[in-house]
Amino acid sequence: MKVLDLSIGRPAYEVEVQASLLFEAALGLAAVTYDEIRDTLERKTPEWEEILRRMKPEAQQEVEYCAKHNTWQTLLRLLHGGEFTALEAFLQHLRSMTVEQLRYQVLPALCEPREEELRRLAAAGDKGAADILIAAAAGHGFLAAYVPFILNVDGEVLKRHLLLLTESWYEAAISPRETEWAEILMREVKVKREMQGRLSREAFVEWTIGKAYQPDPGLRRVLLVPNIAYRPWTIQADLPGTRVFYYPVSEESLFGDDDPYRPPASLVLLHKALGDENRLRLLKLLDEGERTLQELTVTLDLAKSTVHHHLALLRSAGLVVSDGSTYALRPALLQQMERQLAAYFERGGQGG
Repeated sequence: MKVLDLSIGRPAYEVEVQASLLFEAALGLAAVTYDEIRDTLERKTPEWEEILRRMKPEAQQEVEYCAKHNTWQTLLRLLHGGEFTALEAFLQHLRSMTVEQLRYQVLPALCEPREEELRRLAAAGDKGAADILIAAAAGHGFLAAYVPFILNVDGEVLKRHLLLLTESWYEAAISPRETEWAEILMREVKVKREMQGRLSREAFVEWTIGKAYQPDPGLRRVLLVPNIAYRPWTIQADLPGTRVFYYPVSEESLFGDDDPYRPPASLVLLHKALGDENRLRLLKLLDEGERTLQELTVTLDLAKSTVHHHLALLRSAGLVVSDGSTYALRPALLQQMERQLAAYFERGGQGG
């Protein structure tokens, strides 16, 4: 029987790997201003504190302003407005923007299908559009405070803040290791692009970010941005028509060799996460079923901040996931742990 296929099917989407030291700078600001995850990062607190000490007092104040209003997210959105390979090119682009252009570009897409129209109207000062965006952002984590801030802050004040923050942070955090980190990112992009041609789009994204991926309907692009600053975390974000994953560079790219005696960072993090009595208790509770932070706090008879800290470590190791209200165990990772350890010991060394 002949069939006339009139179905539309799922449209294809592109997958792109894009790296820049400017992304590295913005993600470094995200890391240094997020106290709750600082202990889970591979770069430890003394290193971040040393960077801050290298900055002038007025620049340190801009970092504090960034922490209060999450303007690292503003920088990331601006960086996606062009292909900026040099600091000065980005700063010049920012200087040339009108306040309306700036607001439009850094407002998140929240209200399909009118998202572009509402962002343009709100950026131009339309109160009705602004109210719709603010209402849509309520309940979206930090966006609930970020969207009203972008819509109400003095645009010129925001521009001056971003210019000073970006230039000062780049000088203190990126410039001292600029050559080294540029080479790491180049190695990472080269390896990923070589592998991209061998895998399907979904498989390539999953291989890169280290977790299952299912594309959303209407998605036109997946952008993969490697970073060093936020290792071992992956940050997921949305731009109009685009899903962005800021993922940790691989260890092969980071170290530039394949040292058989260097354990994978994920394996080290996994064992560190398990090396605490309260975290093991948390895992056992979550093995019985999903729990809220309040339920875990009451059951363990610990301070909420303490439980949140332990959960952050377990999430960074990939043992626990959260939908924003409840926490759940990922038993598959525990089941794979023995195989990961065996694979590490089986890697060839000098002895044999």
